[in-house]
Amino acid sequence: MKLYDYDPETGRINRVMTYPNSCVKEIITLIPDAIYCADGHEGDDLTHYVKDGEVVPRPEQSIQLEGMMLKGASNTATVTIEGVVYNCDGSNIELSFVRPGNYTVTVKDWPYSDWSAQIEVSA
Repeated sequence: MKLYDYDPETGRINRVMTYPNSCVKEIITLIPDAIYCADGHEGDDLTHYVKDGEVVPRPEQSIQLEGMMLKGASNTATVTIEGVVYNCDGSNIELSFVRPGNYTVTVKDWPYSDWSAQIEVSA
């Protein structure tokens, strides 16, 4: 039996624990608000979340990278480039880099799956 301990406000899964079926009654009394799933359920804390009382896959973001323009990031998203986090305002984001090199751009917007791309900037 898998137990999903999660934040009821966001649906974010804090931890996933596996217990023998014989322990279910004791575990339910210890963590009554958790979600319980039968063995074989494949959800985890990175790719799933809790929505309407069920463990479901996190939806994909509809981010598009056209040249150096990042499109589709909502006003609740953040963009991380080389460890620096920028808050989005819902508009398109024009990317520019001072030096040539390879850069990783990551967009996070809970509960959506993280989106990431490698950008190569030449001299």
